[in-house]
Amino acid sequence: MFRKALFLILNCFLSAAVCGAEDWQNKSASEWTPSELNEILNNSPWVFQTSTAFPNIAARNIRKSRANPHIALGDVHRSSVRYPMIRIVTARPIREALLMRTADRTIESVISVDDLAKESNSDGEQARHRRLQLFAKANPDDIRIKPSLDYIIFAVTMKQLNQTANGITLTEEWFPVDELKGTDPSKLMAEAFLTTEKGKRIPLARYEDPRDDRLGAKLYFPRLRPDGRPSVSLEDKQIELEFPILDKKITAKFDLGMLLYRGRLEL
Repeated sequence: MFRKALFLILNCFLSAAVCGAEDWQNKSASEWTPSELNEILNNSPWVFQTSTAFPNIAARNIRKSRANPHIALGDVHRSSVRYPMIRIVTARPIREALLMRTADRTIESVISVDDLAKESNSDGEQARHRRLQLFAKANPDDIRIKPSLDYIIFAVTMKQLNQTANGITLTEEWFPVDELKGTDPSKLMAEAFLTTEKGKRIPLARYEDPRDDRLGAKLYFPRLRPDGRPSVSLEDKQIELEFPILDKKITAKFDLGMLLYRGRLEL
């Protein structure tokens, strides 16, 4: 019952993030507002929030060991539940929203102290443009910069609802994702599939653990079948992603008719 209540609250958090958002599809990515970025990354057709719950491994371990005498019980989440969130990160709206979100953050591994000193004297838009240039130069093959012609890539993160003494908060864990790191890679490769309403079953081609790119774990499925035909087309109507996390099976469904952006199927 408690987990169901938390999941309802999670949906309320995500819905509140998009309330009053403008029509982002009629704008260029550089014009998207923070609320529109939240809508695209959390509540657009390219995103699926699962209802499969996992306990917070880190908080559970702290409670078990109590190894750190400086951590008071009140500082540890009374109860926190995590739900996998899946994004199609190769879809153009998601790629561009992630890139804009990246441009609005300071990424120490990409921007040096000298670069930060230079851009601190710039106007907001100029600074953002400079961050994008620096990021693109340092990461030319990053999915946010270079579209993947070979794979449809799903990224998995964890949305975490925390019940504390001060109320309920929502966070997203990009890395490390303990549940995925604890899943046997051979099990993932054997049991992860992308299926279509027409009955096609596409096996997982590649898996990547969460990295420091803030995208989460990644599941790669080939865009083309062995005979050269597309793995997925609008005629398939719906795709369903299924894969294991620890001892649980995760499923995520996407309506292909909803995945159109500027008249093109985006996957």
